[in-house]
Amino acid sequence: MKQLHLPASSIDEIFTATSHNQSNLALLYEVQGRYSEAEPLYGRSRIEQKQRSQLGK
Repeated sequence: MKQLHLPASSIDEIFTATSHNQSNLALLYEVQGRYSEAEPLYGRSRIEQKQRSQLGK
């Protein structure tokens, strides 16, 4: 299997998109009353956002 090499900016964009997707899914679960499924997604999204802000991005 070939290894894909992406520039750092592309990798950051992928992580940002993933974080936003987790937040959106968590919001959907919350609206549906599926709180136990929403909570871990919100937590992961907050951790990723915090890590990115500490890296100055």
